[in-house]
Amino acid sequence: MIMKKILFGLLLISGNIFAQTESELNEKGIEAAKGNQFETAIDYFNQAIQKNPGYARAYFNRGNVHRAKKEFTEAIDDYSKSIALTDKLNYVYSRANTYMDLKDFEKAIIDYSRIIKTESNFKDIYFDRGYAYIRSGKYPEAKADMEKQLELNPHDLKSLVNLTHLKTKLGLYEEALKNYDMLLEDKESEYLHVLYNNKAELYKDVGKYEMALEAVNKAIELKSDYDIAFSTRASIYLKLADTLKACNDYKKALELGIENNKYSTLGEEDIELKKICK
Repeated sequence: MIMKKILFGLLLISGNIFAQTESELNEKGIEAAKGNQFETAIDYFNQAIQKNPGYARAYFNRGNVHRAKKEFTEAIDDYSKSIALTDKLNYVYSRANTYMDLKDFEKAIIDYSRIIKTESNFKDIYFDRGYAYIRSGKYPEAKADMEKQLELNPHDLKSLVNLTHLKTKLGLYEEALKNYDMLLEDKESEYLHVLYNNKAELYKDVGKYEMALEAVNKAIELKSDYDIAFSTRASIYLKLADTLKACNDYKKALELGIENNKYSTLGEEDIELKKICK
């Protein structure tokens, strides 16, 4: 009996020695997440939160895992809990980006604006908000943000590309064409296919369909699986009343996954192509 009591006591002491803190559990969760062991990671973060319900990092990290699993609603919930506990800008930024995943652009804009109000030099924040404005169709606001981003970083190519595209949307065609000519001088640019596609869209908008085809064909030559370029070419053929070629390209764009491409928006021409290309 005495021996059993001693062993029981030792076991209790051993358990206390190896008790893990919420910080240690959080770190284990991070390591599991790095190895794509998402369920294990979530379990560690759950344990950390159980130990300390006010531990913001565990909510944030669990949100990151949910986002990696494309469980965006759950990720938003965890980010919001972490923000309520500590208003860190990177927590707000992650929530904003997840709102973008959900295509809830208005809420993303609110979070990006919240960051700008606190720290206007937060990396790429004007580009991010500008892109959210683009996705919500607020082109003048987007143009202002892209210009602000370029003011802070004159060599930010992605902002210049989007600004050029916005000038097209706003009818500033001559300015946009000059920008494209300048951008296309860099033959090593990783965005070259995007630029040719966007220039094709501009030519299409001003009724220069042959020039539009020439530009979009260059985009496809550079990137043969570029879904947006096939959609663009389909819309050009639609303008030229070549239904067969339009539908062939539109079906190719669908095969390449354009409906799941977050950089693509459904326009009137896409709706028309859907109808005639069944």
